[in-house]
Amino acid sequence: MYFGLNHFGKYTAAKIILILASLYFYAFFNWSYLPIIISSIIFNFLISKNLYKLNGGGEKSDKSLAFVYRSSIQHRAVGIF
Repeated sequence: MYFGLNHFGKYTAAKIILILASLYFYAFFNWSYLPIIISSIIFNFLISKNLYKLNGGGEKSDKSLAFVYRSSIQHRAVGIF
């Protein structure tokens, strides 16, 4: 479905389908994981957006720093659960 939508130029719809399918996959076995995954996605988005804004558009080294920062926090959060 994702590749079919991309083939016809429906990029936004393809991304939405991919996100929904991913959320369904990860929550299939235990729905209690869904809030954790969604909060992780929102957290990563907000941190990335703020770091990008603070760096005035950012450079490669700034993106690497943001990745390391997000990854360290995500590993701590996963360790709790």
